[in-house]
Amino acid sequence: MGHPEKGCIVAPGVSEFLTRQALPVADILAPNLLELETLTERRIESLEQAMAACRALMAQGVKAVLVKHLGRAGIRAGRFEMLLACELGCFHIERPLYDFPRQPVGVGDLLSALMLANLLAGHDPVVAFERTNASVDAVLRATWERGAYELQLVAAQEAIATPPLGARAERVG
Repeated sequence: MGHPEKGCIVAPGVSEFLTRQALPVADILAPNLLELETLTERRIESLEQAMAACRALMAQGVKAVLVKHLGRAGIRAGRFEMLLACELGCFHIERPLYDFPRQPVGVGDLLSALMLANLLAGHDPVVAFERTNASVDAVLRATWERGAYELQLVAAQEAIATPPLGARAERVG
């Protein structure tokens, strides 16, 4: 629906449709912070507020919420942080931020796709979250090392298939 720095980027009516019609039948959501705020109609400034927003979505029937980028609601500056809320609880994970001269696009789509693929492969939500984080980090590292703008999916294909798990998700809340 949008980007924290660009604002809402969908056509008028799309946000309302997603919030009022799609949300009640969704099993999994993967919003960024702006989208989480839009879906819950609340400003989120902290990890605690992000967890409360995720729980509010789960109370509406959503089984899992992956907040793709915590941004200002994160707990460690200079890191890329994500949050997973599921039936097992709330989990936080982080990875390095790479200093791209021009930020690559499609990272959120990659996160969503890999999380779904990991879940469909039978991994429990927390393991899927950790695998997703590791794979995305490998893709971004390969992209950064090559000075590329396009995500280096082929260069990182082994890490997508078999993620080099480093960071572990920590239960929060």
